[in-house]
Amino acid sequence: MNEVLNKCLILMLTIFTGYSIKRFKIYSPETNAGINDLCFSLLFPLTILMSFYQKDMNIVSISFILFTIFLFAINLFYSIFLANILVKENIGMWIVSANAIFRGNFIIMGIPIISSLVGEKGLVLTGIAIGLSQIFYNFASVLFYSKLDNTKISLKKIISNIFKNNMMLGGILGVFLMIFKINLGIFADLFRNVGSISSSLALMCMGYNLGFIDIKKYLKSALIISFFKLVLFPTIVLVLLKFFKFPLEESIVSLVLFGAPVAVNTFTYAKRYNTQVQLAEYYIIISTLLFIFTIQLFLRFVI
Repeated sequence: MNEVLNKCLILMLTIFTGYSIKRFKIYSPETNAGINDLCFSLLFPLTILMSFYQKDMNIVSISFILFTIFLFAINLFYSIFLANILVKENIGMWIVSANAIFRGNFIIMGIPIISSLVGEKGLVLTGIAIGLSQIFYNFASVLFYSKLDNTKISLKKIISNIFKNNMMLGGILGVFLMIFKINLGIFADLFRNVGSISSSLALMCMGYNLGFIDIKKYLKSALIISFFKLVLFPTIVLVLLKFFKFPLEESIVSLVLFGAPVAVNTFTYAKRYNTQVQLAEYYIIISTLLFIFTIQLFLRFVI
């Protein structure tokens, strides 16, 4: 478990590096936005693609895929139910809170932890989980944010968004390479090297975007959301993992996936739609800080 603690501390220090870059004005917000776009449009898709490269298809079980789909569906209803109880009187807060409970920062925070604990098999399972997450996350985004302008939910738009998502495309191409055992030659090392910097850059971009204004105003709300995000739902996942007796690797991936802190996407969407931006920011800050402790607690039950 010291390995998990060390990895979490490194992640936090990397985030702090990004925050320091902003404080000392080393580069502009536009540069940071460009780096962040690079991470999610190219670097993470390459990481996902290479997680499948030259792997055995038997690593991934149908039971894990079905279990992950089930958890995403349960988590979506869970987030809507809690948002209705906690903040139903304010539509902006409802959207930001529901999105915060549902979407986790799994890609940025989870991949480094899983790769250190489980290795290659964990990365394949992670790639599958990320592909499934993009389906549910895109559906949830359309569902949540359509409430702001009362637009009808378009199935065509949801499907289009899913297959325009570069991380989804990276997963599809990765599965294609795995099935047909295609050799990328020298490009394999190139893609691995380029993709390997994705988490560090994304964490620094995340730190760059954080601020610490009016923390007292939002602390209580952030702690409540963090409890439901980092404690209650992972407890449900842990009970189900024990009940169905999933193996170690699948248990670790599931706990990190559904125990990850609030996704940066929550802040991005809040800013885009100009609704509850500071609240979204503190959901991310507080949940990320608490994640260092909660993820160690839950992993102790399976490792």
